[in-house]
Amino acid sequence: NNKALDRNVIDEISKILGKNYSSIQVVEHSFYTKFMEKTIFVSSNDMEYSEAFAGSGEFAVISLVKSVMEAPEKSLIILDEPESSIHPAAQKNMMLFLAEQIKQKKHQIVFATHSPTLIENLPPKAINVLYELNDGTIDIQSKVLPEKAFLCVGASFSKKTIIVEDELAKCIIKKVLKDYEIGEMIDVKVSPGGSSEIKNISIINNAIFQDAKNVLYVLDGDQKKEHKNPRDISENENLDKIIKEQTGTNITIPHPSNNEQQKIKNQRKYLDFYYKYVKYLPAKTPESLIWDFMTEEDKQNINDKDIKECFKKLSEKKFGKTDSDYILHTQELFLNKINFKNQEGFEELYEGIISIFG
Repeated sequence: NNKALDRNVIDEISKILGKNYSSIQVVEHSFYTKFMEKTIFVSSNDMEYSEAFAGSGEFAVISLVKSVMEAPEKSLIILDEPESSIHPAAQKNMMLFLAEQIKQKKHQIVFATHSPTLIENLPPKAINVLYELNDGTIDIQSKVLPEKAFLCVGASFSKKTIIVEDELAKCIIKKVLKDYEIGEMIDVKVSPGGSSEIKNISIINNAIFQDAKNVLYVLDGDQKKEHKNPRDISENENLDKIIKEQTGTNITIPHPSNNEQQKIKNQRKYLDFYYKYVKYLPAKTPESLIWDFMTEEDKQNINDKDIKECFKKLSEKKFGKTDSDYILHTQELFLNKINFKNQEGFEELYEGIISIFG
């Protein structure tokens, strides 16, 4: 099958890649193997060449645009990391192209990606984050803000950033930053998958692949383990065991297969990052932290052993509602009465926060 692409297809490819193509020829054949393959010939700026001399991203975009534009109306189109080998500007243009195709032909497009560029303008309802739990199973977080999803792919941060387990912890840290008058200097973000995602994905990305120094993780107090200075860990010690003791879970540290030295190097990077950039709330949970600061009058004779249940009952008393938004609003009402500056346990947290400023 030897086909010259229509002018409208060529124009879309030209817009995405920022090049001026005069012609594109796609030849489908089984010349080399019994399986069908593609050979692409392009003409651009008086140059003629095949995909053997083109970038892999150029070949990928041509194939993608051709397939999508030839798809029947209301197709389900599944793409695997369509950003591969494509520079960020072309990724943005590709998303504009796909969005326009969805509008015109009512397609549904599902893609797996590690690119912040591809999801930065998507609504939360279009984003799902998959992450591995401690037992090796995969869980999914739906309706995730792009900023939260970025955490899972190890995106770099333009500002100093604190990452926490949930929305209430975020509110507490923002109040701490405000009380210490450094709120404008630091972003606070919530990990989509809580502490499991933080330990198994986010810290690995920032410690091993990004070598990040402008991010701090603040976990709930019930996650706190003794931090052992990596400098005090001898060469003969079992690093897998030490990582488990420090994190409370088994962590699979990525490394090239059959390269024990690289594995040890990456394990030590993880331990060093954990030692420097993981801190804790001075209470087992965000809920208990606020509850301990509240007066007996604030508590309105509610005395349930489960602090979350206490706030649920308070929300019902105040607003007649017990959904998560109203419970969080109830917690914020009491949080805003607290001044954390110089309170016991918060000086240590503050020192940890300012440590990311070097």
